[in-house]
Amino acid sequence: MEKFGLWIGFIGMTIGAVIFGIRAVSMRLNKGVGFAINSFFITLWAATIYLSMALGQTVIPKTLIPNLYDHPIYWGHYVDWIITTPLLLLDIGILAGVGPKLLAGIVGADIYMIITGAAATFTPSSLQWIWYILSTGAFTAILLQLLTVFSASARRRNSKIANLFTTLRNLLIVLWITYPIIWLIGVEGLKLIGSGLEVLLYVIVDFIAKVGFGLVLLKDTQVLEMATKKSASQ
Repeated sequence: MEKFGLWIGFIGMTIGAVIFGIRAVSMRLNKGVGFAINSFFITLWAATIYLSMALGQTVIPKTLIPNLYDHPIYWGHYVDWIITTPLLLLDIGILAGVGPKLLAGIVGADIYMIITGAAATFTPSSLQWIWYILSTGAFTAILLQLLTVFSASARRRNSKIANLFTTLRNLLIVLWITYPIIWLIGVEGLKLIGSGLEVLLYVIVDFIAKVGFGLVLLKDTQVLEMATKKSASQ
């Protein structure tokens, strides 16, 4: 079931990359083309990582170190997330019109969240909960920034830009909350679900968080052009 889920992830992200690549070409004269290019690279990178996991190249099989892990470690997820989640926050930040220092701060917190999350996954003892708490702490800080400073900045912009920001912010928050929950109930945490179901859940959430997010983002190119112009003038 794990392989099936990973191949579905690869196919889904590849389709997304093709859609966003075509969209980027069609928007080449639009100042908001950067959003389409960003969505293309997010899904392209995710597709590449899913391919590597499906081929068994960014996975530690449980048979490799049987006395240490009782389940496979799909460490490719963290290689995916440490690249793609900052890019998603970049989209949100540009829409909100926040300054580079605030954007750098939230990206830094995001990278810290991913690294400590990986540490929790790789730690085969109760010490993993220390890393899990640190990771969720960083995640909480990100949520607070999105709900306060970023939202306040977005409200000062054009109403169409602010509405798009709010939609994407809410989508991102709901989806990102599911990641630590999946980890908690999965084979790394409380082991309430098997590895196959965990992989499939990650695929579903990943697809919506990347392809779904991109489709909503690129729906109105005029709004993206306005957002880009306003950010450049600030």
